[in-house]
Amino acid sequence: MDSQLNRRAFVKYVAAGGALGLLGRGAALASPAATPEAGRGLTPEEKRRLKEELQRELERKVYAVDEGLFRAVNRAQEPGKYRGHEVSHVPKIEAPRQVRRLAAFPVKITVGVEELHEMQVFHYVDWIALRLGGVQIGSASLTPLFCQAVVTFELVLDRSATLIAQEHCNLHGTWESEPWEVAVV
Repeated sequence: MDSQLNRRAFVKYVAAGGALGLLGRGAALASPAATPEAGRGLTPEEKRRLKEELQRELERKVYAVDEGLFRAVNRAQEPGKYRGHEVSHVPKIEAPRQVRRLAAFPVKITVGVEELHEMQVFHYVDWIALRLGGVQIGSASLTPLFCQAVVTFELVLDRSATLIAQEHCNLHGTWESEPWEVAVV
């Protein structure tokens, strides 16, 4: 096996809280879910590489959960004038404004209207969803380090509709895009 990280083992390890446990007792963060069993499947080299990456992340940033952002779905306060968390958390929809009836067209969702949301071990987007008329019609689950916070869906419409994208950040809650009107001609 080459030196690349075993993705399945890594995801299992992170999901169990083991990534935080790799840092040891001296770490600034700790996880009660961190157990030796969580790391099964990772080679010693993979554990060493992951530990180094996590230590670099801790040195680079302080990660804190903003509890206030988890109380409701967050939106831009002033559409078009983004500030603070809005810059990298409000989803942006890219799609045609007019489409032909029953013709497939792409809808690209990027998390971050001005700056792409990071996908690091301690700060990442869990999922991105697309809603049409209040109903979720598609979603994608994302994995830190391996994915970017960008998803494209192929849609087919038989009538005009309003699209809304949502995303969930592990530290800053759920965010919603501005409505995107698509007219069927």
